[in-house]
Amino acid sequence: MNESQNQPQPTVFVVDDDEAMRSSLQWLIESVGLSVECYDSAEAFLDAY
Repeated sequence: MNESQNQPQPTVFVVDDDEAMRSSLQWLIESVGLSVECYDSAEAFLDAY
């Protein structure tokens, strides 16, 4: 089994109140194969965790 298959997929958390910026960053980050979770505020991010 390939060792890299056992490692979890990295996730990038984007927190920004500008929807266009979140969308653009999500597209860019996903285009290089990373997982993205977007939040419109720090409070929303903290509530999720």
